[in-house]
Amino acid sequence: MGTTRGRHYIRGDKDPRLEAALTLNEVTKMLIDAVLEHNSAIFESLAAQSTLLVESDLKPTPLNYWMIHLQKHRHALIKANEADIRARLLPPVTVSMTSKGIRLNKDMYYQCEREEFDTWKTIARNTGSWKLEARIDQDNSSFIYVRLQSDENFTRCELMKRSSIFEERHVADVVFFEDWKKLQLKNDKPGKASLERYDRKNETIKNAKESLKSELPLASKAERTRDMKERRRQMILDNRLAPDDFEHAGELSNPITETSNGIGNKKNKVISLLKRNKDEKL
Repeated sequence: MGTTRGRHYIRGDKDPRLEAALTLNEVTKMLIDAVLEHNSAIFESLAAQSTLLVESDLKPTPLNYWMIHLQKHRHALIKANEADIRARLLPPVTVSMTSKGIRLNKDMYYQCEREEFDTWKTIARNTGSWKLEARIDQDNSSFIYVRLQSDENFTRCELMKRSSIFEERHVADVVFFEDWKKLQLKNDKPGKASLERYDRKNETIKNAKESLKSELPLASKAERTRDMKERRRQMILDNRLAPDDFEHAGELSNPITETSNGIGNKKNKVISLLKRNKDEKL
């Protein structure tokens, strides 16, 4: 027999790989037989640890000691949670409880069937997210195990529909997606169309400011805000209707036109009043 792992090779020593003769299945069977032989062996120390072996006239073996205590319910065993056992075998990670769910990274969100889960999302929305301990299966991203509270075991959480692109994906696929997204953002540069839209926006803002400066100042805030809804409605109609349709919109525009004329008359009165004050000073 020999081994190919578990030792430091020294130059000149025997190569254990040349002496290996057993397969992995054969070694596993030998270990199981050794455990069974141990549990069937008699240990004198067990005879004095419990009176159940004497009362039942059983040999003081580990297997008999285990079975008689299970039958008489004289043990300190507890039923373990399957999710907690599986979680202890998986690598640990840190997740966050957010208003959208349990977030593993920027794009993966999970949920569970706990009644207080929606309440936790509301708290995270109002006060901010917090960190949680979790375990992930590197071969399958459809679920994770999360310790939702410090004094509880792990709870299995399923992938949400908004993150269904990562369903049953290996962790390597998730890392590739993150790197691909970062690369796309890094190489994203404004093109010709983006520059044209940017210049068009600036030109529109500039024309609007110049048009506002060219208008005559009104006397008060009430003058600027009066009949604002009607003027806005008239502008919408002017932009929506074609030139041939203005004749049919006369009935709708008559009240608005009268209102606009009223505003123009008030502006003329303000201008004439300013001229009169100027002539009096002269």
